[in-house]
Amino acid sequence: MNADDYQKAWQSSSAQPQMTVDSKALLRFLEQNQRGMQAEMRFDESSMIGTLLLMVVLWVYLGLTTGSPWTWYLMVPAMLGSAGFMLFSRRVQQKSQPEPGDSLVQCTRESLEMLDRQIWLRRNQLWWYELPMVIPIFITMAHIAYLKTGSWWEALFDVNSVVILMFILIFGLVHYVTQRVQRTHYEPKRRELAELLATLTEEPSDGDSPVKTLENLPLFTRPSCVPPRWTMFVYWAIMIAVCLGIVYAVDVTGGRPLEHHREDGFAKLSPFTAVRWNEDRPEVEINRQWYQLRAVNDLPIERILEFSKATFENRWQMRFEEDLVELLSRMGHPPAKTVSLTVKSLSSGEVRTLKNVPMTHANRTAIKTAAEQRKQEN
Repeated sequence: MNADDYQKAWQSSSAQPQMTVDSKALLRFLEQNQRGMQAEMRFDESSMIGTLLLMVVLWVYLGLTTGSPWTWYLMVPAMLGSAGFMLFSRRVQQKSQPEPGDSLVQCTRESLEMLDRQIWLRRNQLWWYELPMVIPIFITMAHIAYLKTGSWWEALFDVNSVVILMFILIFGLVHYVTQRVQRTHYEPKRRELAELLATLTEEPSDGDSPVKTLENLPLFTRPSCVPPRWTMFVYWAIMIAVCLGIVYAVDVTGGRPLEHHREDGFAKLSPFTAVRWNEDRPEVEINRQWYQLRAVNDLPIERILEFSKATFENRWQMRFEEDLVELLSRMGHPPAKTVSLTVKSLSSGEVRTLKNVPMTHANRTAIKTAAEQRKQEN
């Protein structure tokens, strides 16, 4: 039976004093409509929950491979919390799922409850999804700016306004699309179901014509918005491809190793096998050759030492030797797993740039061991 048959069934009752229709046919139609809404909502919720869980894995990976500070990981409980909220909401909804044998009125009420839940989720998405994501991102950016400047006041003016604007635009677009879908798709459906329920439950008077009310409802002719099953596979293929692309890009551009992190979140790595000082200038050993260090990743050594003195005071030499990753990160130039070093040979005087010098934990351990031996000798 198609939509025209439902209309004829309703219209056939206009000559009767009471509203008599093919209630079984209408019930089958409402159950089919209800299953369609359930499939549509499952697709939306599954894609959002799955995306959040996938992003948790990707976020942790990026944090570990880029040596991000501890505030980076505030996004993990935010994403898990949003996914858990949706799972809990779905669980509550499943307790009131329709069962075979439900009456026409009961089926209509259950469809209304389902739509009410979906509308509530979208109306309040700002509080359970968007703000829990935005706040940790801003905290992380402010913390990174603080590590760079050493002052919270200066960090307020150092936060990248372009990045903030980008996140505002992204979440603003998500909010706009979500609210538009609610207004143009779910709320009209709810109004139609509410009107149908009112018509089914009211007792018509002698002069009422139920056809006049029901024949104008677009509920019976509204096309289904249930996505085909293959769209879910396409969606996940795209999401996985994007994540793998990000992982590959991080690896190619030189993400940091996953191990040997300090308690404060900075890796214990160094590109030098040894460091010694000629007055206030560092000389470094690389591949068993000694050089005068001129720059790290095109950052002049004078700027690095000046920042180290201002930040660590009388421990500036030790922090340069043993905590180069933290030092560069606080300056706003966190190193990758390889660095570029501009050096001057102590034997020939040649100035050259050494590309892709690996940052290793073994180098840093050797430098720290040598420093401890010097202390014991003194």
